[in-house]
Amino acid sequence: MKVPEVYVERDLIERAKEEGKSIFLDLKLKFSCFVAKRVKVSLEKEVKDWDLKTEVEGVPVLIRFRVVGSMFCGKERGFEEFEMPVKEPLRLMPRWVEVRSDLKGDFGYLLPSRRSRRQQV
Repeated sequence: MKVPEVYVERDLIERAKEEGKSIFLDLKLKFSCFVAKRVKVSLEKEVKDWDLKTEVEGVPVLIRFRVVGSMFCGKERGFEEFEMPVKEPLRLMPRWVEVRSDLKGDFGYLLPSRRSRRQQV
């Protein structure tokens, strides 16, 4: 499986190096009343559940990718998620992931944004 292009802001790379931690990206592609992308970014000493590994300037980047669904669309019933029964979920892995120093991010399937390409490390 091809690892996505990962763009990380320099401040976060430096912070991860100083703390001796990996960058962990928890990516979800969610199908509900609409299609949504969710990105959780954290700096971790150890991660046990990940799908792909890459490196940015010597900092390990661990990626977990899940395809999830929701039976309901919020309101009083909430957004309870379940893992979608996809035979090969990694085939839906995005082409690129952008990670900002505020631990927020985005991912996509077409070309990365101009902002990402300018900050590519």
